Amino acid sequence: MYFQILPTALTFDLFRLSNGIPVLVVEGGIREEDPLIFLRSMDEWNKRGIKIENIILNSNGGDVNAALAISQYILNKDINIYVLENHICASSCFMILAAGNQKFLSDKGKIGVHRISANSSENKKNNHIIRRYGSLLFFVKYSSRHN
Repeated sequence: MYFQILPTALTFDLFRLSNGIPVLVVEGGIREEDPLIFLRSMDEWNKRGIKIENIILNSNGGDVNAALAISQYILNKDINIYVLENHICASSCFMILAAGNQKFLSDKGKIGVHRISANSSENKKNNHIIRRYGSLLFFVKYSSRHN
């Protein structure tokens, strides 16, 4: 088993490589409020002329709807996704990874995928999530064959 202690809240840290290219590091647990924070941050950077084309992920996952909302934004942009050495992208984080234009996994990075499971009281909500996630996977599979 691979476990990593990550921040409980998703963080968005912008830095520049030595060649000036901006990179966004997205790290921690994915929460319900994170899509709004993510979209506001992306909008602010765009207003300042900073185009984010590369995101580094390090997350054990979290709120599925929040991950879907972030992935929908990424699907509409030319953003590459990276999982670096000693980083993890698990559970709902995988939806964000799948939405990337190009995906890169270090040979020492980790990806964790599982099926959605819940008790019967959550089935209606989960069926909706599964339908949305399924259409995302179809789009990713379809678009990757046509690029």
